[in-house]
Amino acid sequence: MIIKIFKNVGKGPSKGPINYLLGKDSEGKERAIKPAIFQGCRHSTAFLIDQNHRENKYTSGVVAYRHNEKPSYEQIKEMCDDFQKTFLPNMSNDDVPILWVLHREKGNTELHFLIPKQTSKGQAFNAFPPGAKNMDLMKSWQVLQNDKSGYKQVTSDGFSSSFEAFEKKTRKPQFSKKIKQMAKDGKIKNRADLINYLNTNGHKVTRAGQDYISVKFADKEKSMRFQGEIFKPETDYNKLLNTFQNTELSRLDRAINTNKLEKLKAERSTFNLKRYQSPKKPRFENTRRKNSRSFIKNEGIKSRLSCSSEHKQPSSYNTTSQPIKTNVAPSMPSLEAKGESLPPNLQERSELAPTPKPSLNFDNFKNKLSNISVNSTHQSSSSLSSFDSQIASLLSKMAGVKDPLKLAELQQKIAVLRAKQTEQAYKEKHDKEKQNSRIKIG
Repeated sequence: MIIKIFKNVGKGPSKGPINYLLGKDSEGKERAIKPAIFQGCRHSTAFLIDQNHRENKYTSGVVAYRHNEKPSYEQIKEMCDDFQKTFLPNMSNDDVPILWVLHREKGNTELHFLIPKQTSKGQAFNAFPPGAKNMDLMKSWQVLQNDKSGYKQVTSDGFSSSFEAFEKKTRKPQFSKKIKQMAKDGKIKNRADLINYLNTNGHKVTRAGQDYISVKFADKEKSMRFQGEIFKPETDYNKLLNTFQNTELSRLDRAINTNKLEKLKAERSTFNLKRYQSPKKPRFENTRRKNSRSFIKNEGIKSRLSCSSEHKQPSSYNTTSQPIKTNVAPSMPSLEAKGESLPPNLQERSELAPTPKPSLNFDNFKNKLSNISVNSTHQSSSSLSSFDSQIASLLSKMAGVKDPLKLAELQQKIAVLRAKQTEQAYKEKHDKEKQNSRIKIG
């Protein structure tokens, strides 16, 4: 049994891979044995693939058994469950639905899988990320699955392993066989001999790296890259041909692969749990308060006042300027004292007052209010309009003032007027409530 991930796929809609898995083969021919969905839901998988706005939308691969390996239904189901626990730990089928399709037209058993690259919550997800750790996880899982089922281990002479087994439409498989045959015939012994052979036969090696070469064949316009053990400069092809790998797993290899598998599974499980299953913390605290209009307005006023106070004031300003004298009416008791809260507009006005409110005796204030006639209520209402007109006049003056000292003086006057207006508003409200509560006795 071997596991393979298909490369150069995963960027299109779900229609392509699903049609291949459930329909005709790659050559457009009807399959001798009709494919069957072994596990999963094609619609759930297709939905997440098609709703993914990212370039890479899905991962596809296969778990292929040899012709002499005949897994039962229970063994295949156990393999799929173990696959889920290994490569998608802490991710349920509701999070990432995997589609498993059974193929048997080639005479062997193949379980093709299709995995979306996003979760049901829209988060990017990759069951087979690039890197050495993922390759080690796949290799250890494959080794232990074969050992568990009693199958022979997948062996290689180092030549065919350099290429993807499913790159049948490219030149790579044929090139691999030719290199192997030339090594058997003694025509080439290492990479240097291979490069020399290619360059002297009408081809061109455009690049050579630590474990790869890029070849531009005579009948091709673009170079093709080949990577693997046989393309390392120090590799001896004769030794590579004679390399023998046991088809059965030793106790030491079993322990090594088990430890490696459990370690990598634990790392992936922790990562998935933290990223996909833990509740997200808010990026900003007090966002609602900091974005509110009143907060922004108050901060703007504070900023203007602080900027004006930074300018040095002339000595005559403190001596000649007289404090503004106002006759403030007795204050109403604060709503906080009554267990209530200030309305937002009145709260804003009270914050702008330059001096704290004087304390008052509510009982004396009630006695004074009891002597106020109904006509005084209408007079006080007109006074509120007077406050509005005065404040509007000062605001219009502020629009043309550039001197920070004069600007601060106007702001102070406005604050005093708003404080007086607030007191008058409370006075009117209390006077009206008391007037309505009076009971006339005839």
